[in-house]
Amino acid sequence: PWGIHVVRTIILYRTDTGYVYRVDTGWQAESDGKFNFTYFIQLPGDTFTTPFSSYFKIHPGVVLGLFNIQNIVEINIPAFKTNSAIKNNQWYLDPNNNPVQNLKGSDIIVSASLQKITFDADVEIEGAVLGQVNGLVPSKGIVGYVQLAPMGIPLSANALTALITSENGSIGGPLDCVVDINNSKQRMRLNRFDVSNEINLNTNGVFVAAGRGNVLLPKDGSWSMVTHQASSGDVSPLPENITIPLIRVGELQMTSNGDVQLGTNPVDQLLRIANPTEILRAPSFNTINYGFLQNTGTQKALFLTPAFQSGVQQLLSKTPPLFADAYRIISSKSIFPNIGDAVSNFKDAIPLNADHFLPGSITDAGAQVLQLMQVANNVADAAGQLQDQAYKLLRSAEDFDLPTTPLSLIDEDFLKLFIEYQTTPTNPDGTKGATTQGKLNYDMDSLAGATADKAKSMMGNLAMVVTLGPFDRLMLIKGNFNSQKGSESNFQGSATDPSLPSAEIEFSPALQTVVQILQILQDLSGGDYKDAMAQGLKIAMSNNAGTWEYKFEASKEIPLIRFPLGLLYNDPEVPLKLEASLKVGVYFNSSLMVTNDLNQLLPTVGAYLGFYGQLTVMCVSLAAATVYAVGQVTLDIAADTAKGPSLDMKFGFGVQLVVGLPVVGNVSVLYMVGVEIFTSSTEIKVTAFLLFKGHAELLGGIVGITITIEASGTIDRTSDRTDCSAQVTFAIDISLFLVIDIDFSTSWEESRQIA
Repeated sequence: PWGIHVVRTIILYRTDTGYVYRVDTGWQAESDGKFNFTYFIQLPGDTFTTPFSSYFKIHPGVVLGLFNIQNIVEINIPAFKTNSAIKNNQWYLDPNNNPVQNLKGSDIIVSASLQKITFDADVEIEGAVLGQVNGLVPSKGIVGYVQLAPMGIPLSANALTALITSENGSIGGPLDCVVDINNSKQRMRLNRFDVSNEINLNTNGVFVAAGRGNVLLPKDGSWSMVTHQASSGDVSPLPENITIPLIRVGELQMTSNGDVQLGTNPVDQLLRIANPTEILRAPSFNTINYGFLQNTGTQKALFLTPAFQSGVQQLLSKTPPLFADAYRIISSKSIFPNIGDAVSNFKDAIPLNADHFLPGSITDAGAQVLQLMQVANNVADAAGQLQDQAYKLLRSAEDFDLPTTPLSLIDEDFLKLFIEYQTTPTNPDGTKGATTQGKLNYDMDSLAGATADKAKSMMGNLAMVVTLGPFDRLMLIKGNFNSQKGSESNFQGSATDPSLPSAEIEFSPALQTVVQILQILQDLSGGDYKDAMAQGLKIAMSNNAGTWEYKFEASKEIPLIRFPLGLLYNDPEVPLKLEASLKVGVYFNSSLMVTNDLNQLLPTVGAYLGFYGQLTVMCVSLAAATVYAVGQVTLDIAADTAKGPSLDMKFGFGVQLVVGLPVVGNVSVLYMVGVEIFTSSTEIKVTAFLLFKGHAELLGGIVGITITIEASGTIDRTSDRTDCSAQVTFAIDISLFLVIDIDFSTSWEESRQIA
């Protein structure tokens, strides 16, 4: 497909001795490989004509020509056979080498025969900066075909298409060079060049030359190459054995003297990382795009359809940059969420700018963010080794607005989890303030001195909303999701922007009373309730690189709060004792153990709320003895995609006798009765229990003895059976400060199926 004219000369001569000798020169190149398929026919009158000057439509891209062709070797395989066509009014040579013009009004179908060969040449590759000598890159073992028939005219476009198809879609050879793509300072290592059909049938006769290799991406910022299937919207890592093509629109035209040149100035055309099938057509159902993926750990940015303009040190694209925050990554098990067709349907990704970048169309800094990438490449030493490239993303004076539509993560009757890219603060008087739209501040600067400044993606004003069963918007986790290179992602205020608020939890009115009780207890205990609420939130995210399965957990726990504090809590003369704790959380793809086999862990999604409270009130006080009334409650509400919704309520009432003895210490006896009810989508369990607990402290607490006796009876109803069980537990604990610690417990249990 290179348009190289070759000749083979066979000489027969007889010597004086009578021997006849045969000399075969083999195939020798008469021209360079400039994709020039012009042919000449000598007509009567000794005049020459160029009857056909544009036989194929060839877009050479960075492959400017093949020179110094030598070592042409035939491959010992049968010649390739196909049919070619002589067009109407086209001149050709008949078997007797006479010029004839096709005047039949239709194509003449003739047989074509081509012999496969290999050869060596110096290839002129545009922008080669390493591996070249005077602009030429040596290549050995280039594949080609010598046309044996028809004689005197090139193949038809359909015949050349069939030939390329027989070579699995491309004919080419090896390379080893580094190019500066369109003088943009972006480097790419080429290891192959070839010619391929634009489309399978190639009825329009378009052929595309491409340089193939790998873009040299910087180590900082976790850059990688990916592919995008327009038919499914899926984004996948580039397979290790696949190289990416570099192409450009620009068709060769024939000049009046029979030479070839580009019909358009290459400076006016973009060099694109795209398949040859996409050189002219608009994106379609079977389009496969390439893209640069930048990963900050828990948030990712995708730059599809990369292109480079001559002399412009920017990454250009007609596709807006796509962003996937932590929550969109959670719901995806691939390297990047499904993005639809990347033209009109962005599906699970956030398009950060609706204005597609075209040369000269950017008029303000806000439209340049994430669409312009400054690239710095240098030669490290005289040997020509490249330093690591550095991408620099131009920073905008403005942040990007995040979507106004909530992102639904789970939508079940019993559990709803969704993300709101906006927050509405609650004023001290309980009223709602003005809603603030979520913002994204994205910055890439591999040349930055501080590690944290090399890769940043900060999302402000987010809220995770949890609805459990009938409790609408039970809790909201609000804050800013920040990701910086060299540090763990967090849901806190930005270290570089103190104006951003820290994370907080907002509860629904159904929980507000509980929260107020905790605040009162914390305030009475002398602690800082607001700091406890803000600092207790824990967020963790991880992923399995083999399956791209992301895991996310957010939990908040307020540990047991007691009033009054310290030793005063056990004083027998305290009139009122309070204690309470709270835990809330959500999780995605966490491992839930549904059997006793540790190897059978089921990934699941869910949320939970747990509350514990106990109130102890003095009833009677006689000298050193005090009688207390005790009430205790434990409430756990949960919903899980694997197990469904569940509710666990445990409450008990009892009496406690506390005696303070001089010198010896305090002695207390607690007697409590209660009931526990657990219900889920598959089970109902009702338990009645009786608790006796005695505790004695001697010598001011140096010696402590605790005896516990608990008896319970349970009715457990599942979908196919009902069980009744009884259990009694006895436990004793004896401790001598820093010397002895003895604990012993034993249980008796009996279970029977009753229905």
